[in-house]
Amino acid sequence: MTLKMFGSQAVEIDEEQKILQTHLREPFYVAGKMFGWSGNTVGLSLSEEIIQWASDRDYYIILTVGSNPAKFGMSAKDWKAFVEKNKSIYKKDDKSLFVVQWSQLERLC
Repeated sequence: MTLKMFGSQAVEIDEEQKILQTHLREPFYVAGKMFGWSGNTVGLSLSEEIIQWASDRDYYIILTVGSNPAKFGMSAKDWKAFVEKNKSIYKKDDKSLFVVQWSQLERLC
């Protein structure tokens, strides 16, 4: 595993298995309301830079969120496609966050 920084977000990269793994401190609680998703839908967000890097290399993204020990995963290409289809980009300062519905990720363990 190699550690790489994207701004202030640290990610672990397994080049052999094409996996990018990171931890999010908390989910994007207001994503559903912000993007007009039906129901009370919680989102997860990563920077555009991370998603683009991982998508270009056909990586799979694995996340842990908050104090939840479970791991959740989604291919970077699927993440990017969801964002493009749903126009779920949150801009903060000079940074763009690509937001997906947490329910779209596969629970891995």
